[in-house]
Amino acid sequence: MRVFYDIFNTYELAYKKISEIIDITKSTQIVDCCSGSGGPIPHLRDYLNKNNKEFIPITLTDKYPNIACYEQLEALYPNQIVGHRSPIDATNFPKEMTGLRTIFSSFHHFKPDEAIKVLKNAIDNDAPIAIFETIHRSPADFLRAFLSPLFIPFIIPFSRNLNWRKIFFTYLIPIIPFTFAWDYIASIARTYSIKEMETLVAQLNAPHYEWEIGKEWSKQAKCYIYYLVGFPIKSSQNR
Repeated sequence: MRVFYDIFNTYELAYKKISEIIDITKSTQIVDCCSGSGGPIPHLRDYLNKNNKEFIPITLTDKYPNIACYEQLEALYPNQIVGHRSPIDATNFPKEMTGLRTIFSSFHHFKPDEAIKVLKNAIDNDAPIAIFETIHRSPADFLRAFLSPLFIPFIIPFSRNLNWRKIFFTYLIPIIPFTFAWDYIASIARTYSIKEMETLVAQLNAPHYEWEIGKEWSKQAKCYIYYLVGFPIKSSQNR
């Protein structure tokens, strides 16, 4: 997935929206949820640095922290990207961990009741939240998923930390291409449509929050970026 982010800069439109939310809410840091191996965070970091927001640190969090990837990104961006070593559940963030929360390509992992908890926890902590997905339940995305095993062999050479295991299980025994396709298909099936995201937000009691739900077309990635953004309407405090 990180190779896709590197090649297509998939979430460039999301970075712009995050920058706008920082300006509106006066947030002083970003807390990324469900970070995994870092995903698009290096590109977000570069975008912020180029747009006079190099002072905004990004903290990586996950229920299962990938310490090795955290250390790599910390070395590349000293004091700008920091990995939180302890497990953090996106439905139950520590109150002391403040900032604009971001979720990239992971919201579909949460069932509706869990998704509501993710949003409610942000509200309870008066934290802005920005959620983005690049896939949705469409014939085009399902077609891409079914065809993905044909393209993975061309992508693997560009992956970070290329090792013999990736080569062996891609070209000799093609487990990686078909595992990727299965994960791709399962993820598409679990994504939330715009209407479904609106239904989730409608169940929240947060009159002091402003919500924006929609999609934008990425010319470079040739896909829609779906987003759900929420923040306190009168947020004047630094977060």
